[in-house]
Amino acid sequence: MKIKTILFLIIMTLLVFLIYLTNKDNEIYYVNIDSTNSNNYNEIIKNNYEKNKKLEKYLNVFSKEDYRTTDLIRDIKDNKKINKVTIQNALIKADVLTLNIGINDINYKIGNTNKEELYNYTDQILDDINELLELIRSYSKEKIYFIGLKNTKGISYNDYFEYTNKRLKSICDEYNILFIDIDTKEDINNIVSDYVLSK
Repeated sequence: MKIKTILFLIIMTLLVFLIYLTNKDNEIYYVNIDSTNSNNYNEIIKNNYEKNKKLEKYLNVFSKEDYRTTDLIRDIKDNKKINKVTIQNALIKADVLTLNIGINDINYKIGNTNKEELYNYTDQILDDINELLELIRSYSKEKIYFIGLKNTKGISYNDYFEYTNKRLKSICDEYNILFIDIDTKEDINNIVSDYVLSK
Protein backbone atom coordinates (compact mmCIF):
# COMPACT_ATOMS: atom_id res chain seq x y z
CA MET A 1 0.00 0.00 0.00
CA LYS A 2 2.81 2.38 0.90
CA ILE A 3 4.57 1.74 -2.41
CA LYS A 4 1.38 2.61 -4.35
CA THR A 5 1.00 5.83 -2.39
CA ILE A 6 4.63 6.81 -2.98
CA LEU A 7 4.34 6.02 -6.71
CA PHE A 8 1.12 8.03 -6.92
CA LEU A 9 2.79 11.05 -5.24
CA ILE A 10 5.81 10.81 -7.55
CA ILE A 11 3.60 10.64 -10.64
CA MET A 12 1.48 13.60 -9.45
CA THR A 13 4.60 15.66 -8.73
CA LEU A 14 5.98 14.89 -12.21
CA LEU A 15 2.66 15.82 -13.82
CA VAL A 16 2.51 19.15 -11.98
CA PHE A 17 6.12 19.87 -12.99
CA LEU A 18 5.43 18.98 -16.64
CA ILE A 19 2.35 21.21 -16.70
CA TYR A 20 4.44 24.04 -15.22
CA LEU A 21 7.16 23.55 -17.86
CA THR A 22 4.62 23.43 -20.68
CA ASN A 23 3.04 26.71 -19.57
CA LYS A 24 6.42 28.30 -18.91
CA ASP A 25 7.61 27.50 -22.44
CA ASN A 26 4.60 29.39 -23.85
CA GLU A 27 5.58 32.58 -22.06
CA ILE A 28 7.73 35.15 -23.83
CA TYR A 29 10.86 36.80 -22.52
CA TYR A 30 10.87 40.04 -24.52
CA VAL A 31 13.96 42.26 -24.84
CA ASN A 32 14.04 45.59 -26.68
CA ILE A 33 17.24 47.49 -27.53
CA ASP A 34 16.51 50.84 -29.12
CA SER A 35 19.09 53.51 -29.92
CA THR A 36 16.52 56.31 -30.20
CA ASN A 37 14.21 55.45 -27.30
CA SER A 38 11.61 57.66 -29.00
CA ASN A 39 9.10 55.11 -30.33
CA ASN A 40 6.59 53.03 -28.39
CA TYR A 41 6.27 49.91 -30.57
CA ASN A 42 7.91 47.97 -27.73
CA GLU A 43 5.14 49.03 -25.33
CA ILE A 44 2.48 47.89 -27.84
CA ILE A 45 4.21 44.50 -28.17
CA LYS A 46 4.65 44.17 -24.39
CA ASN A 47 1.02 45.14 -23.70
CA ASN A 48 -0.23 42.62 -26.26
CA TYR A 49 1.79 39.80 -24.67
CA GLU A 50 0.50 40.85 -21.24
CA LYS A 51 -3.11 41.01 -22.42
CA ASN A 52 -2.82 37.50 -23.84
CA LYS A 53 -1.04 36.28 -20.70
CA LYS A 54 2.06 35.37 -22.70
CA LEU A 55 4.63 37.69 -21.12
CA GLU A 56 7.20 36.11 -18.84
CA LYS A 57 9.46 39.18 -18.63
CA TYR A 58 10.03 42.45 -20.45
CA LEU A 59 13.41 44.25 -20.57
CA ASN A 60 14.03 47.68 -22.04
CA VAL A 61 16.88 48.75 -19.73
CA PHE A 62 19.53 48.46 -22.43
CA SER A 63 17.81 51.00 -24.70
CA LYS A 64 19.54 54.35 -24.70
CA GLU A 65 19.15 57.54 -26.68
CA ASP A 66 22.17 58.28 -28.91
CA TYR A 67 23.35 54.64 -28.66
CA ARG A 68 25.79 53.82 -31.46
CA THR A 69 26.57 50.39 -32.87
CA THR A 70 30.08 50.37 -31.39
CA ASP A 71 28.63 51.31 -27.96
CA LEU A 72 26.36 48.27 -28.04
CA ILE A 73 29.18 45.98 -29.21
CA ARG A 74 31.31 47.18 -26.30
CA ASP A 75 28.47 46.74 -23.80
CA ILE A 76 27.86 43.15 -24.93
CA LYS A 77 31.57 42.27 -24.83
CA ASP A 78 31.89 43.88 -21.38
CA ASN A 79 28.63 42.17 -20.32
CA LYS A 80 27.13 45.43 -19.04
CA LYS A 81 24.92 45.05 -15.98
CA ILE A 82 21.86 47.18 -15.24
CA ASN A 83 19.42 46.51 -12.37
CA LYS A 84 21.10 43.16 -11.60
CA VAL A 85 20.64 41.97 -15.21
CA THR A 86 23.57 41.44 -17.55
CA ILE A 87 23.12 42.08 -21.26
CA GLN A 88 24.57 38.70 -22.25
CA ASN A 89 22.11 36.90 -19.96
CA ALA A 90 19.22 38.98 -21.37
CA LEU A 91 20.21 38.01 -24.92
CA ILE A 92 20.46 34.33 -23.98
CA LYS A 93 17.02 34.34 -22.33
CA ALA A 94 15.22 36.42 -24.97
CA ASP A 95 12.48 34.62 -26.89
CA VAL A 96 11.90 37.84 -28.84
CA LEU A 97 14.45 40.62 -29.37
CA THR A 98 13.68 43.87 -31.18
CA LEU A 99 16.75 45.83 -32.23
CA ASN A 100 16.80 49.40 -33.49
CA ILE A 101 20.39 50.55 -34.03
CA GLY A 102 22.47 52.41 -36.62
CA ILE A 103 20.56 55.64 -37.18
CA ASN A 104 22.68 57.63 -34.71
CA ASP A 105 25.85 56.50 -36.47
CA ILE A 106 24.46 57.81 -39.77
CA ASN A 107 22.88 61.03 -38.47
CA TYR A 108 26.30 61.94 -37.07
CA LYS A 109 27.67 62.15 -40.61
CA ILE A 110 24.66 63.38 -42.61
CA GLY A 111 24.92 67.08 -43.23
CA ASN A 112 28.60 67.15 -42.29
CA THR A 113 29.97 65.31 -45.30
CA ASN A 114 29.43 64.92 -49.02
CA LYS A 115 27.51 61.96 -50.47
CA GLU A 116 30.58 59.99 -51.58
CA GLU A 117 32.16 60.22 -48.13
CA LEU A 118 28.80 59.33 -46.58
CA TYR A 119 28.58 56.11 -48.61
CA ASN A 120 32.15 55.19 -47.65
CA TYR A 121 31.39 55.89 -43.99
CA THR A 122 28.21 53.81 -44.23
CA ASP A 123 30.19 50.82 -45.42
CA GLN A 124 32.16 51.06 -42.15
CA ILE A 125 28.91 51.27 -40.14
CA LEU A 126 27.56 48.22 -41.96
CA ASP A 127 30.74 46.33 -41.05
CA ASP A 128 30.10 47.28 -37.40
CA ILE A 129 26.47 46.13 -37.66
CA ASN A 130 27.63 42.85 -39.18
CA GLU A 131 29.98 42.37 -36.20
CA LEU A 132 27.16 43.29 -33.82
CA LEU A 133 24.67 40.83 -35.31
CA GLU A 134 27.23 38.03 -35.31
CA LEU A 135 27.91 38.79 -31.63
CA ILE A 136 24.21 38.92 -30.73
CA ARG A 137 23.54 35.66 -32.58
CA SER A 138 26.25 33.95 -30.53
CA TYR A 139 24.00 34.54 -27.47
CA SER A 140 20.47 34.78 -28.84
CA LYS A 141 19.15 31.73 -30.70
CA GLU A 142 15.51 32.81 -30.88
CA LYS A 143 13.59 35.45 -32.88
CA ILE A 144 15.39 38.71 -33.59
CA TYR A 145 13.76 41.62 -35.41
CA PHE A 146 16.00 44.36 -36.82
CA ILE A 147 14.14 47.62 -37.42
CA GLY A 148 15.35 49.33 -40.59
CA LEU A 149 16.42 52.94 -40.87
CA LYS A 150 13.92 55.71 -41.55
CA ASN A 151 14.80 58.67 -43.74
CA THR A 152 14.03 61.83 -41.79
CA LYS A 153 16.47 63.94 -43.83
CA GLY A 154 14.36 64.60 -46.92
CA ILE A 155 13.88 63.39 -50.46
CA SER A 156 17.49 63.99 -51.50
CA TYR A 157 18.51 61.09 -49.22
CA ASN A 158 15.96 58.55 -50.53
CA ASP A 159 18.52 56.67 -52.64
CA TYR A 160 20.96 56.60 -49.76
CA PHE A 161 18.48 55.09 -47.28
CA GLU A 162 17.26 52.62 -49.88
CA TYR A 163 20.87 51.49 -50.44
CA THR A 164 21.59 51.27 -46.70
CA ASN A 165 18.42 49.35 -45.84
CA LYS A 166 18.99 46.94 -48.72
CA ARG A 167 22.49 46.20 -47.38
CA LEU A 168 21.12 45.88 -43.83
CA LYS A 169 18.49 43.37 -44.95
CA SER A 170 21.20 41.30 -46.64
CA ILE A 171 23.26 41.24 -43.43
CA CYS A 172 20.18 40.31 -41.40
CA ASP A 173 19.38 37.45 -43.79
CA GLU A 174 22.86 36.06 -43.22
CA TYR A 175 22.12 35.68 -39.48
CA ASN A 176 18.49 34.57 -39.85
CA ILE A 177 17.28 37.90 -38.44
CA LEU A 178 13.96 39.32 -39.60
CA PHE A 179 14.34 42.78 -41.15
CA ILE A 180 11.46 45.26 -40.79
CA ASP A 181 11.45 47.94 -43.49
CA ILE A 182 9.95 51.14 -42.07
CA ASP A 183 11.48 53.72 -44.42
CA THR A 184 8.41 54.33 -46.56
CA LYS A 185 5.91 53.77 -43.73
CA GLU A 186 4.49 56.56 -41.58
CA ASP A 187 3.24 54.63 -38.56
CA ILE A 188 6.41 53.00 -37.27
CA ASN A 189 4.86 51.79 -34.01
CA ASN A 190 2.02 49.81 -35.57
CA ILE A 191 4.13 48.53 -38.50
CA VAL A 192 6.76 47.10 -36.12
CA SER A 193 4.34 45.75 -33.52
CA ASP A 194 2.04 44.16 -36.15
CA TYR A 195 5.03 42.53 -37.86
CA VAL A 196 6.48 41.11 -34.64
CA LEU A 197 3.15 39.92 -33.25
CA SER A 198 2.14 38.22 -36.50
CA LYS A 199 5.28 36.06 -36.69
